[in-house]
Amino acid sequence: MEQMADRTDALITEEDVDEVLKLALRKQGRADQDLRARLVEAAEELGISPAELLQAEEEYALCKEERKEFHEFKQRQVREFREHFFAYIIINSLLVAINWITAGTVNWAIWPILGWGIGLAFHAWGSLNSGSESFQEEFSNFRRRRRRKLDEERSNRLPTNVKLGFGVYGASLDDKKDHDDD
Repeated sequence: MEQMADRTDALITEEDVDEVLKLALRKQGRADQDLRARLVEAAEELGISPAELLQAEEEYALCKEERKEFHEFKQRQVREFREHFFAYIIINSLLVAINWITAGTVNWAIWPILGWGIGLAFHAWGSLNSGSESFQEEFSNFRRRRRRKLDEERSNRLPTNVKLGFGVYGASLDDKKDHDDD
């Protein structure tokens, strides 16, 4: 018992407690068996109502989806910046080489390097600084476009009769036309 008391200083946050419980469950071999039943059981023991549990699950799912979207967006931003950076290096190296070959010195190639470099710095600031206003605005736009695309994909998977509201039981456009002629 004294040994247990010495280890309580390692449990500082709720995440620490969660991780310890997960490890203990894995050691029992119960890590993936009927997770939903265990969640409901734990909620009942803690006096959490089914409605509160459902609300917490929905909130968690939304937060998890947002974190996933943020991670995907961040990866996309880094990839786009990396592409921009490599284009900057390759093209400006070519300009320096042309300037060196034609003039024997590097004089005019400095200007595109500086001008593009300023644009590259702004791109880095806007795409890699997740706290910036432009980053947050781009993320909001990304989420909006992504949701619109998902909604379109879902609506394209529906049969025509469901999308147009002619009934659930299979009235087709031809059937609708026949009824209109009556």
